[in-house]
Amino acid sequence: MRKDYRTIRVERENQALSSQENSANSYARLKRVGVLLALISFWVLVGIYVPQYIRYARDIEPFLPNMIFVEGGSFMMGCSGEQYECCEYEVVAHKASVPSFYISQKEVSFNIYDAFSEATNRGDDYYWLSNGGPPLTQAPLVRVTWYDAIECCNWLSITEGLEPCYTIDKSHPDPYSTDERDRLKWRISCDFSKNGYRLPTETEWEYAARGGQKSEGYIYAGTSDTNSIHLYANGLGSKLDGHGWPAPMGSFRPNELGLYDMTGNVYEMCWSSYTGENLYTDTEALYKPTTGAVYSEFKVLRGGSFFSGSLGLRISTRWSSKWVMPEDGSGFRVVRTP
Repeated sequence: MRKDYRTIRVERENQALSSQENSANSYARLKRVGVLLALISFWVLVGIYVPQYIRYARDIEPFLPNMIFVEGGSFMMGCSGEQYECCEYEVVAHKASVPSFYISQKEVSFNIYDAFSEATNRGDDYYWLSNGGPPLTQAPLVRVTWYDAIECCNWLSITEGLEPCYTIDKSHPDPYSTDERDRLKWRISCDFSKNGYRLPTETEWEYAARGGQKSEGYIYAGTSDTNSIHLYANGLGSKLDGHGWPAPMGSFRPNELGLYDMTGNVYEMCWSSYTGENLYTDTEALYKPTTGAVYSEFKVLRGGSFFSGSLGLRISTRWSSKWVMPEDGSGFRVVRTP
């Protein structure tokens, strides 16, 4: 029986509708599958990175720096009147000023750097393992370069949700770095207006070591009595302290601001450059944290270390090290801008 035109037309329209419906259903199924895959991918990434972030934050939480507020002011910087046997690289004593800042009560610990190293896939060559040293949970960090300290500061800032202070340009070699051992030659600048962690300027360090506005004018951080240095500092001249290596952080009495180990234990790296014996007369820019540091391949070390004698433990004593060279007795503490 032949179908009339109308019947054929209706059947074709029904087929077309059915085909469109099937296409729509297929598209909807594909869309649902796509959404499902996207959700799975999202949760996989969350499962990888969020626990990792939480783990790092949890790992360092007990060891995060306890920051002490230091009210700004002016002071005599360098080998001032109460100091003795002034070395030529400590003079001329001069008036310096600093704005208020926060500084860590203790030096940066191995635990913080451990978490940083794991998070950034670094090696563990910063370890200095010794039978005579303190447990790593109590030990100040040593054997890192100035570059390492800079990157650790930025990582610590990001981990705590703060604004990193340092801009690190790794793609354009620093034309001023001529040391053949400097394979990195990064260009690094510091924005002191950011609220993240950074290394102290030399001026900030000495002002805090002297006790800031609470200063009693001591020779060492917390005392002027050579016979009682062993109560305030871990050093070679402190025969009674019982530590032949870096001591557990906070083992000795603090200074006027409640800061530990500003004298002795490990040398502390600063942001400032070391430009030679006439440093204090070079330029006022050296003593203004907002302008950064004058360029030099040598960076300032302050505070003395566990192998420093009484002369090397004085607040005004200055040391230096090339920023690419890790030192057995060098670590750092951090500061923040309010």
